[in-house]
Amino acid sequence: MGFSRRKLAIIVAAAALAAAGLPVIASGLLGSRFVAAHVERRLSETAAGLPGTFSFAVRDVSLQGTISLDSAQAEIGGGEALVLRDCRLYGAAQWLLFGRRDFSLVCDSGSADVERLRQAKGGAQTRGDGAPIRGRVSVSVREMQIKLGRFARTFAFRAQSGSSGASVELSDPAVGRIALAGIDMRRGSLVARLSGLKLRPALAALHSPFSKNVGGTVTGEIEISAGDDGVRGRLKSIAVKDFELSHPLLSDAPFRVPEVVLSGEASYAAAGRALRLAGVEFLAQGIRLAVDARLDGGAYSLDARVTDATPTAVAAILGGDEFKDFDLDGRIDLTVGLKGDLRSGAKVTDVVVDGAVRDLRQRSARLDRLNGQFGYTFANGRGEPVRVWVGDGNPDYVPFAGIPRHVYGAVVVSEDAGFFGHKGIEFKEIESAIEDNLGSDRPYLRGGSTITQQVAKNLFLKREKNVVRKVKEAVLAMEIEATVSKERILEIYLNGIEWGPGLFGIQAAARMYFGKTVDKIEPHEAAYLATIIPNPSRYYSYFIKNELKDEWYTRIDDLIHRMNFFGYLSVDDFFNYSQKRIVFDRYRPDLPPVPEPLPE
Repeated sequence: MGFSRRKLAIIVAAAALAAAGLPVIASGLLGSRFVAAHVERRLSETAAGLPGTFSFAVRDVSLQGTISLDSAQAEIGGGEALVLRDCRLYGAAQWLLFGRRDFSLVCDSGSADVERLRQAKGGAQTRGDGAPIRGRVSVSVREMQIKLGRFARTFAFRAQSGSSGASVELSDPAVGRIALAGIDMRRGSLVARLSGLKLRPALAALHSPFSKNVGGTVTGEIEISAGDDGVRGRLKSIAVKDFELSHPLLSDAPFRVPEVVLSGEASYAAAGRALRLAGVEFLAQGIRLAVDARLDGGAYSLDARVTDATPTAVAAILGGDEFKDFDLDGRIDLTVGLKGDLRSGAKVTDVVVDGAVRDLRQRSARLDRLNGQFGYTFANGRGEPVRVWVGDGNPDYVPFAGIPRHVYGAVVVSEDAGFFGHKGIEFKEIESAIEDNLGSDRPYLRGGSTITQQVAKNLFLKREKNVVRKVKEAVLAMEIEATVSKERILEIYLNGIEWGPGLFGIQAAARMYFGKTVDKIEPHEAAYLATIIPNPSRYYSYFIKNELKDEWYTRIDDLIHRMNFFGYLSVDDFFNYSQKRIVFDRYRPDLPPVPEPLPE
């Protein structure tokens, strides 16, 4: 009997299919379980060269060669490393007939334990007979739970493997997209591409304690390599848009920067729990911050540098109504070094702060009013609003020329000995304040402010004690220094600060405490007035009680000695007024009552 060409082709194809074990014939003659077992065996043979122990549960095989699996599972290190459920394997006919491994696997759900999978990094991509696996394989999982330590989150998962290497993509609308390309399990290397990664939910998924403090959306690339000595990452133009930091010590409100770009290298050695940042740079608004840091167990070191930053760029990052029409030219250099051990009581063992402010030039007219008569409102130590008028409209106003040298000298030496030499900020005072604050459990920051910074605070800022306000204070102090003279700054300061409850201005203080005008104040009296500036409401009670202890006289005498040292007091006056007793003018019916004391 003759066969047409068409019938012959059908017979040949059927024979080939039967020989391969596909169910085109076998499912009808031998039963679907026999076919499923055959396919499971072929899958296990293919996976035999891979690290781990694989098992497959085949549900059925369609006439088109699509394999349906209830599950596919890999065990590594005695535990589940990978589980896939409700899967369809497409392209199985070409695999079974011709050995081609160009197929795709689509699953409804699954889970992967990254730590166990990392144990398989040395596994070879070979078949059971030792020959390398050829072809392109893609895997898609609608809901894949990724586990890494305490981290566990479900993503849409896609993976692909071919001659150019393997790649993985994880996406979650709430977190963003992470693509891992160039995965080389032998070398332990890959490239992570981040697209729209949302920091806050990502850190929350990692159970990070900083998830409530950090926000922003990350895009960029990280080259990652892992070895026996740890993990290294090279940051390649990582951009964080809408970067946000929230912490009461930083600012009362969330601190936001439109964009921060990161580059540099980071490494982590699990054995010694050593984290290292090398040449990491943060770029924002034209300001470049370079950081080198190391955390080894609890011991740490940090070196941070800012070079050639402009005050206008710093003001743009800080934001706020205080900087409306701000335009100050100049350059700021800053270096901060910290060392310590987080495991010890002394968390900071060494602090170094150095820097320079150069070439300040005011390019705005916004502070010209400070050179004439003006008024301003600020909050006193109790948070109560106080209106101060600088000029002839204030009956207690005293121009700088009317304030004796030893009076303003006592205040300068006590509050800001380098006042006439700096440009608004004193870096060694910042060093002292950082050391004090980092080693303290206080819920607020200590000052370290210059006289110019105190003027800036009173003119422009609220009384919060946090980092952002301190930086604003410093930048505004630079602007004041570029606008008015040192003498005018002292004049504004001495006529406006608080000297007791409801007592503002040096003239009012001279009259209240000593019953005389400021031009009649003697050096030891000037020294006393300077010592009460840090907390005048609290120290007012000593005046009411006429109670100055020996410790206070020691403080006054020390200040008189330094007034002489800095040239504000002659040698004769130094000897005449050292250890001279303070005599208050207390016997008047108009003395205000002693307020509840404020904390020092």
